[in-house]
Amino acid sequence: SLLTSAAAQAARYAAHADVQDPAAASERAAQIMSHTAAGSTAGTVRCTPGPPGALMIEVHCSMRSPGILPLLSAIMPDLSVTAHTLREHP
Repeated sequence: SLLTSAAAQAARYAAHADVQDPAAASERAAQIMSHTAAGSTAGTVRCTPGPPGALMIEVHCSMRSPGILPLLSAIMPDLSVTAHTLREHP
């Protein structure tokens, strides 16, 4: 799914040695989602980092499911994914 791809890209971005802000993954995932077919729901993307200082970067992302019709948006479940990648060390 688009969210899975965005979460994986956001985890890789957050794993870079020069990225120190844990909120960077959430911002990056929302930015990526805003350029997709589900761009209208990019504002609902929320990501939380895994444990600080771990060897692996873990990013949990969720967003409101994009409905085809506005009436369906309220009954569609939220989407949630988790992405992992190795942290880079300088």
